[in-house]
Amino acid sequence: TPSYDEDVYNARMDMMFHSVMKIITLHRNMYPIRKLRILNLGDNVQGENPFQGSKIGSVRMGVRDQIAKLAFPAHAKLIASLKQEFESVTEECYGGNHGHERLAPETSRADFALYDVLQAYFADKKGITINIHEHFGDIISIQGFRFFCFHGDQIACHQGIPFFALNRKLDKWF
Repeated sequence: TPSYDEDVYNARMDMMFHSVMKIITLHRNMYPIRKLRILNLGDNVQGENPFQGSKIGSVRMGVRDQIAKLAFPAHAKLIASLKQEFESVTEECYGGNHGHERLAPETSRADFALYDVLQAYFADKKGITINIHEHFGDIISIQGFRFFCFHGDQIACHQGIPFFALNRKLDKWF
């Protein structure tokens, strides 16, 4: 969005924490919730690609600083804050299309650099797991339910409407 910057990023991360805890608190009135799974589907940084909305002069920092000075501290704070509320926190991480050049290998997405730093940072912290999924998508099982997780940028729009293409692709996969 035109209003997106460091302050908006941090405010959104804080709002996510408070929103998650509000929902969890309501559910904890009925039953215990001890473990949290975060499904992070990417686009945690903007990147520098003008074809993905990064207009010259409108990006305050390059992708390296977006990761090191903005996304990493915000995500580390969020995960550490959530860990205080749960026995374990597991984050399932997928790469988005922002911060990725089409000709570069899939694993050079900026999100993966963020996830690598988070994984290293939390490696010795008990009860925190960062799982990095370097391919298009995976099926994650949670409490007996299966979730097909993917970012979705690999699916081209059909007739200008993303839903039609997504629906057709999911039908083929199924």
